[in-house]
Amino acid sequence: MSEGDEKWVADIFDDKNIPYIGPDAKTMKNLIHKTATHNILKEKKISVPYHYQLASSDTLPDIVYPAFVKPSYESRSVGISDESVVNSPEDLKKRIEYIETHFEQPALVEEYLPGDEYTVLMLGNGVHQVFLPGKVVVDPSLFGKYPILRTDLRGVGVTKIKPVSQQKEGLIELCSKAMEALNCLDHVRADMRLDAQGKMKIIEVNGIPGLKPVKSWSPQIFSLNYPSSDGPLEDYKKLIDHIVTSALARYNIE
Repeated sequence: MSEGDEKWVADIFDDKNIPYIGPDAKTMKNLIHKTATHNILKEKKISVPYHYQLASSDTLPDIVYPAFVKPSYESRSVGISDESVVNSPEDLKKRIEYIETHFEQPALVEEYLPGDEYTVLMLGNGVHQVFLPGKVVVDPSLFGKYPILRTDLRGVGVTKIKPVSQQKEGLIELCSKAMEALNCLDHVRADMRLDAQGKMKIIEVNGIPGLKPVKSWSPQIFSLNYPSSDGPLEDYKKLIDHIVTSALARYNIE
C-alpha cells in the first residue's frame, strides 16, 4: 500500500461520520511528515527554518553550516543528540546515514537555530480559539555541546514551561497563522525557536500533544494561564474538559 493509500483511524471515523477530537487525517499526515509541514507553512510565508529532506543517495545541496539533522517522521526529540548539529558535508552525510540505519526514513536537514525555544498551545476552534504561549526551560547544566532538546532530556521531567516575558504577541500571531494554514482543530501545539538573528521560526507542529497529567507541556501551559486554587490536577481536569467541549461544539453535539 502506498503512502497516499494508507488508512488512518481518522479516515475511518470520517467515512463513518464518527466524531473525534483533533485534526482530520489529512492534517495529521501533514504534521507527522515534518517536511510537508514546513512546505505548507513556507508557501503561506510563515517563518520556518530552511530545510531539505535528504536520503544518503541524494546529492547534498549547498547548505549553510552548522545545520541540524533529525528524522523526518518522529517526535519528542527522538533521534536527536549533540551529533544532530553538523558542521561539514562529511558530518552531514554520516548523520543522514545514521538516521536511515536506525529509523528507516530520510533525514530532515534544517537551519540550526541557537536561540531560546518556545511552545504555543492552541485550544478550541473559531471565535473560541485561544493561544497560550510558554518558554521551554532546561537547567543549562544538563545541556551538552549545544543547547538542544536531546532524546534523553524528554519525558523525564526536566523540561519546564515558564511564562513568556517577551515575544508573547509575536508567538501568538505566528501560531495563529500556522494553525489556520494547516487546518488544526481542538488541541494542537506549535514549537518555535529563535534563529541567530533573533527571528522566531516554527520547528514543529504537534497534532497530538502529550497529555500526561502535570508533566506534559500542554498541562503545564494550561496551569500557567488558568491556575486554580485546587492545584495542577484540577487544572488538568479543566484542560481535558476544554478539549472535549471544543470538539463537541465543532460537531454541534450538546
